[in-house]
Amino acid sequence: MSHNDKDDVLVERAQASPSGNIRTFESLVHRHQAVILANCRFMTGSPESAGDLAQEVFVKAYFALPRFEKRASFGTWVKRIKVNHCLNHIRKAPKGTFVDVDDPAVQIELAVQVPAKGSADLDTLSERERAHARLAQQDLHG
Repeated sequence: MSHNDKDDVLVERAQASPSGNIRTFESLVHRHQAVILANCRFMTGSPESAGDLAQEVFVKAYFALPRFEKRASFGTWVKRIKVNHCLNHIRKAPKGTFVDVDDPAVQIELAVQVPAKGSADLDTLSERERAHARLAQQDLHG
């Protein structure tokens, strides 16, 4: 009996149960959870949310199990649910955090303070330009 055959047997048992056989489904989860978790982490780039996403994938799979038509293996089917769920999560996720730099609470945060070096760079540039100009004049007057 192959790995997929075992999945097929467990899926049939879970589908045959009038209220869904939670213990049988737990066996399916146990077999596939490491791959689903790793894929959620990879797809979202978020180790913090990967566990919740993986759990949500299996909840969706559990409630969709009566409609599972076995055109693919259970593993392939649950991976498809995972892909769709993670893509939806990525689409809904905020793209970044925006802060008002004029907000006094933000201004006191060291992480957002940047030393003013632009004017110092300009001063240095001006000094270099003056030095080059003086050297050029000395070369001309020799």
